[in-house]
Amino acid sequence: MRRAALAALAILAAAVVIPASSQAAPSPAAAAPSPATAAAPRAAAPAAGRISGRVTDVATGTPIAGACVTAYYYTAYQVHGYACTDADGGYTMDNVQGGNFYLQARLGEQTLWWPGVMDRAFASGVSTFGTAVVADFAIERRTGTVRGTLTRQDGGAAWYGAVRLYRPGATQAVVVVTTLDGGSFVRAGVPAGEYQVAFGGSGYATQWYPGKADRAEAATVTVTEGGTVELTEQFRAVDPMPALPEMSTVHGTVTAAGTPVADARVDLFGLGMLPLGGTRTDGEGRYQIPNVRTGIPVWTRTTAPGYATTWSIDDPEPYTQRTVGSAALDVKLGAKPGRLTVRVVDHDGALPFPGTTLTLTDLAGTWTYTMPVRFDGTADLPELPQGEYQLKVLPRVPSGVSRPAQWYPGKLTAAEAQTVTVTGGATTALTETLVGPAVVEVTLLDAVTGAPVSGACVQMADRVCADDGGVYRLRAQDLQKGPRQLYVTHEPYHYPMQSSAVAGPGEVVKVTLRIQPGAVITTTYRDTINKTELPPVCVHAVRGTWGDKLADNRVCAQPDADGRLLLGPFQPGQVQLFVEPRDLIGAQWLGRTGGTGDRHTAALLDLRTGEITDAPEIVVQRGRAISGTLRRAENGQLATTACATAGPELYSCPGDGLYRLDNLGPYDWKITYSDVTSPAIRTGEQGAPARTDLTAASVSGADAWLSYGTWVPVAVAGATAPTQITAYDAYTGITLSGASGGSGVRVPANRAVVLRAQHGDTVCWAYFGLGNRRTPYLAVGTEQVKQITLTIGKNCLAREPFRSPVRMRPLPGPVVVKTFAGSPWLRGVTGRGVDTSSPTVSSPWGVPTDARLARVKN
Repeated sequence: MRRAALAALAILAAAVVIPASSQAAPSPAAAAPSPATAAAPRAAAPAAGRISGRVTDVATGTPIAGACVTAYYYTAYQVHGYACTDADGGYTMDNVQGGNFYLQARLGEQTLWWPGVMDRAFASGVSTFGTAVVADFAIERRTGTVRGTLTRQDGGAAWYGAVRLYRPGATQAVVVVTTLDGGSFVRAGVPAGEYQVAFGGSGYATQWYPGKADRAEAATVTVTEGGTVELTEQFRAVDPMPALPEMSTVHGTVTAAGTPVADARVDLFGLGMLPLGGTRTDGEGRYQIPNVRTGIPVWTRTTAPGYATTWSIDDPEPYTQRTVGSAALDVKLGAKPGRLTVRVVDHDGALPFPGTTLTLTDLAGTWTYTMPVRFDGTADLPELPQGEYQLKVLPRVPSGVSRPAQWYPGKLTAAEAQTVTVTGGATTALTETLVGPAVVEVTLLDAVTGAPVSGACVQMADRVCADDGGVYRLRAQDLQKGPRQLYVTHEPYHYPMQSSAVAGPGEVVKVTLRIQPGAVITTTYRDTINKTELPPVCVHAVRGTWGDKLADNRVCAQPDADGRLLLGPFQPGQVQLFVEPRDLIGAQWLGRTGGTGDRHTAALLDLRTGEITDAPEIVVQRGRAISGTLRRAENGQLATTACATAGPELYSCPGDGLYRLDNLGPYDWKITYSDVTSPAIRTGEQGAPARTDLTAASVSGADAWLSYGTWVPVAVAGATAPTQITAYDAYTGITLSGASGGSGVRVPANRAVVLRAQHGDTVCWAYFGLGNRRTPYLAVGTEQVKQITLTIGKNCLAREPFRSPVRMRPLPGPVVVKTFAGSPWLRGVTGRGVDTSSPTVSSPWGVPTDARLARVKN
């Protein structure tokens, strides 16, 4: 194969064809996951968000190492993030999902909710939507106890009163205690320091210790390390006295496998996990906790030796809230608790996308629990009843991406899942790798040579232009099984192609595609207008002896800094290039030594598949315009359906008869003028402007007069399928007119034409005369003729003729005129024109037969 790297061939002489050159509220501390057997996953890229901060000592300001911070989603007590401080007191949680979280710092048994309160119900959440959060904690290691009683104005117990401790001047309470049995309250672990105490609830307005309506009169109480502050407060009298809150008795039965569990401990918690009381079950597994405010949401926590700690009905964590009322709040315990830890890793070793969840289901399908995968890719259930389970993973994904659920270990259906066995007193540690997207490996081969094709681009979800010896690895964005559309491009050397491959999550499918090479044109580009940046160049390859056959798509390319330009791919064969206008640049037919306005004088390039053809240099200049009117020769009216055409996709069909063609290069242009009812004429022919030379300036007044021309009746013998007759100028090869149905065509008067018939899929060319005198050239004259009948295989042959090497002279004879007076369309003829009411005569010319004609080289 000849390559462009070889010496460029010289541009040949005028008549020579230019050839191809061959070239995710248990104690957080207890909930810390055990190390997984697999290596820790790398951080997700990019991380969704970050929560970080420092934990320091209030008294000294020094950092506290070993304090652990837990992130809870604002609607539940499930752990989403967990991190302990380093020697500098710093902690970081990466891969944080967007949402609102409550943060709790724990140091031993001491806890603090951000930004500095003991109770979650009064903590402030942090929002991680699109931002990195910094949340610092200052822990007072010295603690004491606050206790006392709160009574109503009549001395009765104030049930469900609220005791709030504020730092002087602060607006947010540090400690909140709910009064319960007999209006008593107690809270240990209160940070040492001074406080003002507010009492409220139980139907009363807020007042300040000791019995003051205004905070400014409140006393200051001091909590000391290890000390106890005793407070007694009575609500100020109001009339009428507020009614007592409606109370209920929380009751239920604790069972295990349907059998009552005696002496089980049941504790009740309200919002913010504030303790509301507790009791033990009797011998029949029944429990009662009286004096609980009706209608409030609560959690129950049930513990018993030999059984897993259970929240609410059967949750391993404080997830499901229940409402206090008359309904029983029963509990189901599971025996012999074991620990389950799970590490989730994405297919590429990264952390899973934050928000991924795990669902655990017993094999009987009677119990299900869903929990988040923590930010660090782990999940931990420290007390899970022993038994056999299935583990389902539902990956969370960015918007617009689809990813399927999977079952441990890496299966896409529950039927394929492996049983997860949890043994009492033991830890079951699992690592689950998320199934990756489908991967399609495309091997590209040249359809002709079979050689690997490098440097191409293959698109499935993403566009991949890097290969390994012609192998392109593409990854799907979604994780569903189905057909994958593949788009391959390798400009300018191969034609684009489309294919498909069926691939599902985790699959690697190998596909071999053979792409068709085309012909390539190399040239240099010289711009006389744009001196700094060369714009893209677009060309049309026009081929065919008869008419303008655009067998190739419009091809565009960007010249390099030196003006070198590679164009392709093209179909093989002989073509002429029409260079499109751009901005100020004028269009041109590419000539042998510069642009031209006439296809007849454009360079003819011989293109070959898989090879590179050297073309003449493209030199572009500023564009100019041609304008004028399009009229009917018969009556002088503007031709509203007429068009003026300079080249492929460069035409003016104004609708008002006033045409204008802009951005034409400075050449002598051959413009084609046509109408639906008239044959085409060209610059220099009868009815067209004599010349449209733009070498000096734009041209206006280039008027054209379109005539019905001469009717040539044509029929195809025995035709059953629709027949299309097309007439071409014998010398220029331009399409003059066409008609379907076999009725005939209109051609300009006094013209030599070639007729082509298409009957279904059969194409033939009309030939006239016999023997040595047979010719494809039909001379339209002035004599009356009968209808031309074409018979395939007789006088309509599959042999395509060549264009006439010379402009043939019309037949002599008178021309009858019925045309608009003053029409200049027949220049030099006075008082004469074509009588369109009369058929004209056709007769053969004496010209050489096809066998005697040499191939025309432009």
